[in-house]
Amino acid sequence: IRSDKNRVVQLAYVEFLLRSQAGEAIDVDAFCDRFGSLGQSIRNLLGVHRYFDDHPSALPQIDEPSKPVGDIIGHYRLIRMLGKGGIATVYLAEDTKTRRKLVLKLSDRGINEARLLARLENDDEQQLIGRFLFVESLSNGGTAIGMPLIGLATLDDVISTWRGCQSRDAASADILLKATSSRFQAGDQFPGQVQLHSSLRGRSWNDTIVQLANWLARGLDILHRNGVWHRDLKPSNVLVRWDGRPVILDFNLAEDSRSETPRFAGTLRYMAPEQIQSGLRLIDRQGVLDGRADLYSLGVMLYELAAGDHPFKSALWADRRTSETEAANRLLGAQRIGAKPLTSVCPSINAEFAQLVHQCLAFDPHDRIQSAAELMTKVQHITNRRHGVGRWIRKKRFAVAALACTGLFLIFGGVGAYHRDPAEVRFERRAESAMKRADWQSAEESWTEVIRRQPTDDRAYLRRGETRLRLANFEDATSDFLKVKELGKHNGKNALLLAYCLARNENCERAIRELNFAEDNKAECASLYALRAWSRLRYSESPNPTVSQVRERIDLAKSDAKAAIKLDENCGAAWYVFAVATLQQHKLDCRQEDAIAAADAIERAIRHCPSGRVLYETACQILVCNQNLTTAQDELLWKSLHLAVKHGLDRRAILGSRAFQKLMSDPRMTSVLAVQPGPEGDAFPFLPDLISLTELP
Repeated sequence: IRSDKNRVVQLAYVEFLLRSQAGEAIDVDAFCDRFGSLGQSIRNLLGVHRYFDDHPSALPQIDEPSKPVGDIIGHYRLIRMLGKGGIATVYLAEDTKTRRKLVLKLSDRGINEARLLARLENDDEQQLIGRFLFVESLSNGGTAIGMPLIGLATLDDVISTWRGCQSRDAASADILLKATSSRFQAGDQFPGQVQLHSSLRGRSWNDTIVQLANWLARGLDILHRNGVWHRDLKPSNVLVRWDGRPVILDFNLAEDSRSETPRFAGTLRYMAPEQIQSGLRLIDRQGVLDGRADLYSLGVMLYELAAGDHPFKSALWADRRTSETEAANRLLGAQRIGAKPLTSVCPSINAEFAQLVHQCLAFDPHDRIQSAAELMTKVQHITNRRHGVGRWIRKKRFAVAALACTGLFLIFGGVGAYHRDPAEVRFERRAESAMKRADWQSAEESWTEVIRRQPTDDRAYLRRGETRLRLANFEDATSDFLKVKELGKHNGKNALLLAYCLARNENCERAIRELNFAEDNKAECASLYALRAWSRLRYSESPNPTVSQVRERIDLAKSDAKAAIKLDENCGAAWYVFAVATLQQHKLDCRQEDAIAAADAIERAIRHCPSGRVLYETACQILVCNQNLTTAQDELLWKSLHLAVKHGLDRRAILGSRAFQKLMSDPRMTSVLAVQPGPEGDAFPFLPDLISLTELP
């Protein structure tokens, strides 16, 4: 059949579809290259397929599989379609015998979810799992499942309603009712009164999310205890009852936990990293895919409910040229970096609950909350404490008032005073005034006068050390911070400043020890973790480390960098270190997802770090490794090359580098090599963090 080109293209397309439906992640470029001169035709056909897959509304509205309204299936009359998935279509229907309305799920194939759900324990009390009224086989080999009509909206509708709120601060549990109302159509008449459950009445939206998390964790616990992994948990698969309680639905992709051959299944944007990795054949599915993947999907949903957006929204964009493998790699790279802190996106959210959400979103399953039961217990603890404190204060209001009065007496009545040398006070004021003006030389001289008059004044040594640090006199600054330590006043702030100086002097081992001390003494900040990440990346216990030692060093550095980013997403130093560490990992493992993650990280680092040759040179090395650069990143690559040369990069280094050889044929290289070098910027990427270092309480 090789002579029939159209037939070859059609067969290749069918092969691609069958392998995709079987759950295989296919590299489109490699697939098309197999067919030689016909590869471009196949690539164009797959591009059209991808476009219509992402834009179903652009397809002609034939919808052949859907049953027409008024059709009779058995003794059930179809009223309207409620939703449609890849396996089944769901209808609002009416029993012609009893006139009772129900939900009818129709599929052209057999559905195994009834068999899996039959093993569940009695859930009548909580009603958190979708129940079946009946399961019947159809004459065409398909299946009809009847379910009670207990609600119309899903969490997808709830999130859409939440996004449309004009005043998010005043939002309440009533959003659940608004979402339900949005699904009503003219003439709808349903039994029962639509009102909120007693656990939701009067709750703010943030408290409502915590309560929903409690119910959803309980529902997952019921599934997992009975050996069922959901595998496709997402907002559209969670029904909202008339009273606002959630019900987990759609077990088409659910899996028996005892299965020895886990399947690759789910919706990409809600997949856990290990699901994506198994689809890309980066890891073996056996023993890796378990209930913790469902907890990750739940974490994504809870983040969306609080923030109104997907935690990795920026990684989800795609166009018709984006292959499935590229989309999966891009999302995996974003998952490695981690989501923005939920408290920065939604400041009013309970901080402890936000931490739980981020634990659910941990990249490594071992770092995640380990079971739905554990999550349920922790959420209940937050709920009980949040509402218990208010009740205790109301009950003990007189005791609280007395305690407050006692505290005020101790503060204002116990303050003493001591005499100081007037000259010492005068120089101290001059020093503080000079520091406010950023006149560091005068400040250093004044602090030196204070120390000459009072050699045991630990605060004066600390402030002079900060001043010398600003003057880039790291050796003398180190002496001042060590003196504070010698005087017995070593605390988290002093340890952090001392570590900064040690790291600048390449004494990374001692810097790490001081940073560990600072962390133990509650001096946590983005600068601490960024500095420790850098020190870990630079420090090696042996001159010739093994591959496992290098991997451990990279993992520790990335972990600290991510901790810094969670505290301050604008910490350029943390993004820089994360990018460098991920580049090193890419060189070890040659995984494209690492190249994508490194490119995203260095792009953010450039936004927040000061200009410098090392920064731009590193950016070039990272970006040139990525085979899937976006248009913006391609522009950034050439801009970085320009700036690297301008800041002193030797052009011979470009000409002699194997990494840049593939760029030599690009016409833009001519203008890069014509750039005149200027003064070199600071090569060290931590200067932006000095302010946060010196302003610690």
